[in-house]
Amino acid sequence: MKKDLIIISVALLAVFSCKKKTHDLPSPEAAQIKTTQLDENSFVFENVTPTGGGASKWDFGGIVSSIKQKDTVFFGSVGTYDIKLTSNSKGGISSTSTQVTVVKSSPLSDFTISKAASKNSFVINSSTPGNISYRIEYSNGEILNTDKDTVYLPWQGQYTATLTVKANYGGRVVTSISKQTIDVASDDSNNPMLTDPVYLKLTGGLAQPNGKTWVMSPTAKLSGVGPYIPNAINLDYYNYPTGYDGDAAWKNGALQNEYTFVMKGYQYIPKNNTVTMHWAFANEYFNQNQAQYSDIALPDPKHAQAPFVLRNENIGVTGYTLKFGNESYIAYFDGRYNYEIAKITNDSLWIRHKYSDGPKDDPAKDGNQRVLLFTVKK
Repeated sequence: MKKDLIIISVALLAVFSCKKKTHDLPSPEAAQIKTTQLDENSFVFENVTPTGGGASKWDFGGIVSSIKQKDTVFFGSVGTYDIKLTSNSKGGISSTSTQVTVVKSSPLSDFTISKAASKNSFVINSSTPGNISYRIEYSNGEILNTDKDTVYLPWQGQYTATLTVKANYGGRVVTSISKQTIDVASDDSNNPMLTDPVYLKLTGGLAQPNGKTWVMSPTAKLSGVGPYIPNAINLDYYNYPTGYDGDAAWKNGALQNEYTFVMKGYQYIPKNNTVTMHWAFANEYFNQNQAQYSDIALPDPKHAQAPFVLRNENIGVTGYTLKFGNESYIAYFDGRYNYEIAKITNDSLWIRHKYSDGPKDDPAKDGNQRVLLFTVKK
């Protein structure tokens, strides 16, 4: 009996000790936002979380995001915007939100969308005072630095057009971001992509509604790096001395993924967000400590489903370029979202692009290229 009492006492002491340790853990400091209105359209948001507000992650009403401690945002259009802050404090991570209301639209936000003469084409038109630059981005992945454009949207559905204007306004330079929706009533049966051989080989066409899935080949001497030669067709020149499959950066990254291209809606769908990453970009954007030329496999949230644009621009061997929206890319991250299709068959796909050795290098001045080979998933 005495022995039993001792055991129970020890057990209670252990429970008490655990609870005490739990209560000793600091609670996350509640995130706090300070909002200052500058004029009808401009607001200053500051992370004033008491214990430092470490890293800040802002979502300014879905219009723009930021990681600054203090940022000024210009809202061009009438509306109520939800402002969300996620902040680090010494006790952990906490979130909060607030709202701001804009009662008068700025002329910078004005743009019109009208139906063009040809089916499934739409005209975007903006004319704003004091402008410095324009950018129109569509949810199908296309981006143009212009104030006027005609966009062709062959598939039924809703698309977003986002206009970004940088201009002199109210005595200071501001950036206005505004969005409108384009409703496409029906598919275009005369869509030229339906008979384009490169589109059909890449996606499988409408016969494969779930798309065509590719995997990266680990075969030695069939993809790699080398000098950039615009019309080079001898692609097996660009090789590493051994296959990718023996390299952890590739084995645990690009080689374990799958890459699906869907024709309808032009959607690119990677199986997961783990990629093989250029060592310098891993250090620059992901706080790694990689040695020079030592690539690494990492998860990257930007490597996700995204629209793609395939266009014949008479570049390189086949003339076709492949570009991904939403800052997504294929297999390997080195700060690029544009590629050439150097060769494509029903079963194999070679993509290539110029490359540099660091985020701050100028790829336009680089005479090298990287080539990657993909094969159809069996």
